[in-house]
Amino acid sequence: MINQEVVNELIDFTSSETIRSFGSESKKAYKYLLCGILRDIFFYGNYTIPTPTSTFYGWARFMRDMRKMKFIDQSGGYPAYIEAGKSELASSFFKNPNDTDAIINFFRYVLNDMKTKNNSLFTVSEIKKIFNVEEYFTYQGTPLKPHHWVEVSFYNGLVPTHPEFFNYMDVINLWNDLIEKNNRFQVIDRDSNDYRELNYSLVSSMRWLIIQAVTYVEAYLYYYYYNASHNNNIKDRLPKLKGYIQDTQIIEDVILKLHPEIKENADFMHKYQLYKQILKTRDRFVHTSAFQNKMNQLSELAPLLDVSLDTTITYLTVCFEFVDQIEKSVSEDESILYWKERFEPPIFSKKQKISALNIYR
Repeated sequence: MINQEVVNELIDFTSSETIRSFGSESKKAYKYLLCGILRDIFFYGNYTIPTPTSTFYGWARFMRDMRKMKFIDQSGGYPAYIEAGKSELASSFFKNPNDTDAIINFFRYVLNDMKTKNNSLFTVSEIKKIFNVEEYFTYQGTPLKPHHWVEVSFYNGLVPTHPEFFNYMDVINLWNDLIEKNNRFQVIDRDSNDYRELNYSLVSSMRWLIIQAVTYVEAYLYYYYYNASHNNNIKDRLPKLKGYIQDTQIIEDVILKLHPEIKENADFMHKYQLYKQILKTRDRFVHTSAFQNKMNQLSELAPLLDVSLDTTITYLTVCFEFVDQIEKSVSEDESILYWKERFEPPIFSKKQKISALNIYR
């Protein structure tokens, strides 16, 4: 969530009116302080906390407030502000630390998007105009490409944003909630109303876990296609998909056509068939109806009742293993789950909670 009070204050900090109110030397110092604030946002998110070497926000706020009160700062701090700004920017992946105008213009662009569009996501290609964002994240072990999206956060700094990761975390968190409920369910009085309520809650959690597991696969496939469409090595070989693109289209019309040898992989094709069956079940959960299934003459309500912990585990395992199977089957250049090895491997069959924390952080 974007804190609009913070945005409004920073818009005032970076406004042309505020900057023009300073004289020559003080204006130069103030500009470097603004660039330092953006630098602290990129690195830390919370730019109001002084670092061991600077307090760009505190200095800039002091200068702005003094100027608004028509007070001319006689402290002689301008050279120190300029030097601190230059030093921090030069060691912080900024392309041209001396081009304060370009950095401030980008700062304004970000703030304007936050203000008018409630948007905090920007592409690497946008950020790299002033900041070597690819180099910065490569240094952290996170490979990014120009079409990837990065969040500019006042809480977490620059955050690479991958859609399938959100769904992955949803599954893990919902799974942990389910395990907590299931542990309570094992010891609760079976004749109590609490038992019945917890049973209903368990079944609901299982259904939503299955929905989220399929959504994780879909998010992975859509992001695979998004990346492939920006990959110079393969984008010219991609089929032209029209209208609403379905996940199975990406498998059959993109992945299997780019890599026809995968069709000979019996394990892959078996998991694909299992996934399609799970996909049908998910559709019944999402599009609940009482119509009769013409294939088996059963009510389409039946899958809603046929849910158990073991079934849920099987469905989750198939979905996660299917994604992993795709990752192993495509080229390294097409692989997108670089982040997954940083988390505890999700082994649902253990019926235990799975850590949602980055083990290397």
